[in-house]
Amino acid sequence: MMSWFRSEKRSEGARFLPDHNSLESFQRGRVPDPRALVLLVVILLIGVAYLFRDSGWGFDANSDAPYEGIRYEAIGDSITFGLKFNFTVDNLNHPAITNAVYQGWPELLGDMLSERTGVVTSVINEGHPGDRLIRVLDERIPVMFRKRRHADAALLLIGTNDSSAFESTPSGAGCSGANCTGTLKGRLLRVIAKLHDHGRETVHVALIPPAWGPDPSSLFSDPLSSEAERNHRIIQYNQVIAREIATQPGVALGPDFFSCFLSSDNNRFSLFYDHLHPNALGNLVMAMLWRDAVTGNRLDSIADGCPSPVYILESLDPYRHGQKQNLLAEGDPYYLDESFTLINIPDELVNGIWVLQANADRDNRDEEFLSFDAGNRPVTVYVAYDPAGVPPVSPSHSFLPFTLSADLAVSDPSVKSFSVVRAVDVTGTVSIGGNKSGASKEPQQGFVVIVVP
Repeated sequence: MMSWFRSEKRSEGARFLPDHNSLESFQRGRVPDPRALVLLVVILLIGVAYLFRDSGWGFDANSDAPYEGIRYEAIGDSITFGLKFNFTVDNLNHPAITNAVYQGWPELLGDMLSERTGVVTSVINEGHPGDRLIRVLDERIPVMFRKRRHADAALLLIGTNDSSAFESTPSGAGCSGANCTGTLKGRLLRVIAKLHDHGRETVHVALIPPAWGPDPSSLFSDPLSSEAERNHRIIQYNQVIAREIATQPGVALGPDFFSCFLSSDNNRFSLFYDHLHPNALGNLVMAMLWRDAVTGNRLDSIADGCPSPVYILESLDPYRHGQKQNLLAEGDPYYLDESFTLINIPDELVNGIWVLQANADRDNRDEEFLSFDAGNRPVTVYVAYDPAGVPPVSPSHSFLPFTLSADLAVSDPSVKSFSVVRAVDVTGTVSIGGNKSGASKEPQQGFVVIVVP
């Protein structure tokens, strides 16, 4: 089975240090060691490559060399570029991977499309953090064409930074001709026209995901309320995309990332790293939604709440105690507010969805501290707790002690390895009390929940 995750890490340029004696000989007029000259040339070339890394004139591994199959270009901002994260995935039929990934959904999508269609497919990440549509139009697109003349189609997800209150871009709803100048609609149409002119036969345009707050330090109490002005701008942008952009020739409507993450019935903020960026599990959801849209399986109605294409926990409240769900690998932190990391993950847990919470809540004694919907297919729920104390209570299920095949080892020297209780064949709502709800008298670190489909 084809891996859905890149196995290579982004390289960090090697350091080339010339021999000191060779440099001294050169300064004195003697013939230098040829190796020193080679190293100096290498240094110069690296410097030139760095200076011109975005100019389009340097070497690009994805350039005009002949390629097999289908090539897409994923164009966007930091949501496309992605974040550095580690994860292990083996849910459903996902291969297990445990290496660092520095990118987002495009890297995952290429292998997914190859697997689904049987045609080798590459998705080149052209996301640039902080980009607004005007920069994509004036700078990124020309550079992209100089680097790479040929691609079959484009995947466009852009507009989040245009929605910022600092300098928002008008939507251009209903505009035509010169009246569209300076608007999201006008700039999107110009980007699409340039892509068509350069052989990108189809441009798939996605609807922009929601913002969960005005900035990283604060959140909207209700991201659909009138206080969430940024989301109302995003909704206007998405209406323009769906009604006035996707109806153009050579344009296809991509995934509805707004409604799939946020609606009156669904709030999936637990899939986000911060107020704008999806975490590893969120990126996996995005890649799968792109896959379904590109291959013609896009949901035409969100009346059913946009069911996730991969197993996730629903109704996990990310506001009351800030819990998030994610995919973790060895080396990842398992609390939201601590740097302690996982050292060893036993085989029973490698498929799991990890519920992350703040260790600052370790003294909480609430009877119900954590609640989520595990779905209608039976899953196993593990609670990993500090052996210095006792596990939290659960008003919904009976959790029994369980011995894992290996230690769930962590870097916290006060814990070293977690003890575990579990409940099997779990469906529906799961409720778990606070860390001290088990009436432990001893100090103990916070518990961690892992749900394995």
